[in-house]
Amino acid sequence: MMHEFPRVGFVEAFKLFWTNYVNFKGRSRRSEYWWVALWHMIITVSISLIAVIMIFVPKIGPFIALLLWLLIGLYSLAVLIPNLALLVRRFHDRSMSMLIPILGLVLSIIYNVVYFIGMWDSGILFSPEAVEESSSVFSADSGWFIVAGIVIVILFIVQIITFIITLLDSKKEANQYGPSPKYTEQATQSNNHHDEITTENTALLDKDAKPLTDLDELESQHRKPQDDPYKY
Repeated sequence: MMHEFPRVGFVEAFKLFWTNYVNFKGRSRRSEYWWVALWHMIITVSISLIAVIMIFVPKIGPFIALLLWLLIGLYSLAVLIPNLALLVRRFHDRSMSMLIPILGLVLSIIYNVVYFIGMWDSGILFSPEAVEESSSVFSADSGWFIVAGIVIVILFIVQIITFIITLLDSKKEANQYGPSPKYTEQATQSNNHHDEITTENTALLDKDAKPLTDLDELESQHRKPQDDPYKY
């Protein structure tokens, strides 16, 4: 019978996220992954709302808003590696390799590079006025439009697969990445071990008692009957 560990808490998940910053080994359960996702949403949405409000504050407001947007960018860079590590451990929890998480990261980088090159090639990067003259950065007759379209479709499929995997429960059994962070057979194994010890002790007691029984029988067989002095 499987024993289930207590669920990872909201604060505990955030601590585990930072203490396992570059840990691509082991397994992470579903609650740990989604609590961290909630942390990211709370932090980024809160800072973004404050930045939007500061835009309407006279004089110093836009400058503070710019700093807040910069802070969001720095936070996104800071959590890039631990996010990937957590996702890899979540896949390990489902007995899957890090192939899909790495593929998703590579496709995201490729798309951003293609987008940058497309802006460079169209002249929009250094001339914002060119946006009004051209229909799009990736016009229909542009090779970058085809490349970006293919990459974004593949990336979308990978993201859907990733989302489904992160929703699945932990595998109950241990795998090549380690024991399950959610389920354990420790209690059952302990009971079995206790039963084995009890059986062994009983066997030893029986073994020790047997020579005594044999000795009594042997003594009984060799006991000579005493003569009755009054038989005559």
